[in-house]
Amino acid sequence: MVRKYTSLRSLAVIGVASLCIVACADCDADGWDRRFKYDWRIDLKDGATAGHSIAKGEDGRVKIVVTRPRAAYSPRMGNLRTIVVPKGETVLSKPLVLKSGEELFFEDGAVLKADAASKDFPVCGRKDSLERPLTWLITTEPGATNVAIRGSGVIDANGTEMFARGMLASSVVPHACDGFVMEGVTIVDGNFWTVTPVRSRNISIRDVAVLNDVDDLRENDAFDVCECTDVTVENCLGVSRDDSFSTKTWSGHRGQVAAKWHGGPLPLERVVFSKCLAWTRCAAFKIGDGVVQPQRDVVFRDSRAFGCRHGVRYSHTCGLAETKGVVFENIHIDSWDNVRGPFGWLDIAPVENGVPGELTLRNITVGVKSN
Repeated sequence: MVRKYTSLRSLAVIGVASLCIVACADCDADGWDRRFKYDWRIDLKDGATAGHSIAKGEDGRVKIVVTRPRAAYSPRMGNLRTIVVPKGETVLSKPLVLKSGEELFFEDGAVLKADAASKDFPVCGRKDSLERPLTWLITTEPGATNVAIRGSGVIDANGTEMFARGMLASSVVPHACDGFVMEGVTIVDGNFWTVTPVRSRNISIRDVAVLNDVDDLRENDAFDVCECTDVTVENCLGVSRDDSFSTKTWSGHRGQVAAKWHGGPLPLERVVFSKCLAWTRCAAFKIGDGVVQPQRDVVFRDSRAFGCRHGVRYSHTCGLAETKGVVFENIHIDSWDNVRGPFGWLDIAPVENGVPGELTLRNITVGVKSN
């Protein structure tokens, strides 16, 4: 059965076209839609031993096992100067700032682990809702060009311990740069916005996994693109308690998240998320909760949400700028929190004062509700 909606009155100033909800008749025995092909797959199994796990030992939590084809990575992408993280554990005790023409390369089996006890991570802002200052683990020098992070290793943000010690940390922050590539790396245990491009251009993020806690740590978003232009996030996995994939245009008011962002506030334009997989207690794919500057031509496509509160969220709050050309298409939502009713998979929060907004929902597939 297919139900088609050409308009929803509650959307007020937002135009909606081609919203299509279909029954999950094409799912295989495990609930995965046969029409969608992904490199990522989440298998929920008790006592699983393969892959990465966010379970907390023997406390009965379900483990997440991530499987994907192993890509072969080699250092020295083009003419970049290469900084190698060797196999084994390397401790990160202060921020790693990448300059123009530098590549951070992770050997297979490499782990770069943040030292939660270090006093050498500078304060880069504050999140009042969490009552903690924040820092950045890996970032770029403002004005840097042609920077890369690649390989098949792990960034262990050590976020649980850092949070207990009173500090938030974003794991990777491409900051005021032009030309940034991130491929293949896995990030675990982030306690704040994990991969966060800020006021940058020409960003490509591919085959990156973020595996954060889904129960305890709040505001540990997996991928947040902030005030950037020409960004592609493709074939990535976002597991987090807070939003998995989102865009924001924030403000630079002192003492908050954007306090140390280089330059003045910028709009966000031409951002595409594709072939991504999300598992979250909040929104899987979201625009907003920060629309202080305009957001234009933002597309979420060919992606999947699992076990989320909202599969799709359009939140024109925390700011009154326009949104234009926002598209969610070919999104499969396997399950969602049904506390808010049968349409809990979709959350739209338009402002009431007539701020311009354009939103298109197309080919949204909704599966079985969770309890």
